[in-house]
Amino acid sequence: AGGTNVYTGAIIYDHATNHMSLHTNSGAERMRIDSAGRLLINHTADTAAGGYASILQVCDTSYQGSSISLRRDGGTGGPALVFGKSRSSSKGGVDIVSSGDNLGSVSFYGADGTDVATPAAQIRCEVDGTPGSNDMPGRIIFATTADGAASTTERMRIDSSGRMGLGTNSPEEILHVAAASETVNSRDGVMFQSTSSLAADTGLPLVFTSHIGNLANYGVASIAGRKENATSGEAGGYLQFATGNAAGAITEKMRITSSGRL
Repeated sequence: AGGTNVYTGAIIYDHATNHMSLHTNSGAERMRIDSAGRLLINHTADTAAGGYASILQVCDTSYQGSSISLRRDGGTGGPALVFGKSRSSSKGGVDIVSSGDNLGSVSFYGADGTDVATPAAQIRCEVDGTPGSNDMPGRIIFATTADGAASTTERMRIDSSGRMGLGTNSPEEILHVAAASETVNSRDGVMFQSTSSLAADTGLPLVFTSHIGNLANYGVASIAGRKENATSGEAGGYLQFATGNAAGAITEKMRITSSGRL
C-alpha cells in the first residue's frame, strides 16, 4: 500500500544458504529458520551463549527478553515452562532416565570481552535416585561461579527427600550447612541480622517449636544474640537461652555476657 514496489511483509526462501525468513515493516527481517533448523528471532545467525546452538534463539538490542503468555481462566492454574528428557534416540521414545541425569537447566552467561561462553550461575534439575513407572525422584541444584573462575560450583541443593544442603551435596538433615573454614571470623557461618538499629535487649532469635500458630502446650525454646544495655556495665552483645512454659510464653533462663560471664 502507498505506491509501487512497496510491501509490508514477505516470506522468502534463499536457496543458496538454505534458509527461510519472514520480513515485515517494508522488508526488515524479523525471523529466520536456518539450514540447521534453528528458529532465529530478530537475528540472522547463531548467537546462543555457551555454545549451545539452541533450536530457538531470541536476540535484540532493545527488548528485554521473552515472556510466557498470560493464562486467563477461572481456575488456579498458570502458564508453565516445561523441561523433559528421555534416553531414547528417537523423537517419540520414552527410554528411562538414570540417577544423576540432568533433566533441564537454566544457565546465565555474560560477555567477558572475548565471547559469551563463560557461565555466571546455573539452576538445574537432576534425577535423584532410581526412577521407575510413575516414580521420578529429583533434586534441584543452584550453582554460581566464583570470582576468578570460569565454571560454576554447586552452592545449594534440595534433594528428593526435601533436605536442603548449603555447601554440601549430601544433606543429612532438613537443613545441613557445611563450610570449608572453621575460624570465628571466617564469614562462612549462618547470620541472623535485623534490618533496623537494635535497642537494648533486642535481637533476632532462633526459635524452636513443634507447632506453628497457637504456641500453648507445645514447649517452645529460643536462642538469641541480643544487644546489651550499656547502663548494666556491659556494652556489647549477649547470648540468651530461653524456654517456653505451658502457655507458650518464652522467658530467659540463661545468658552469656560479652565479658564471658554465665
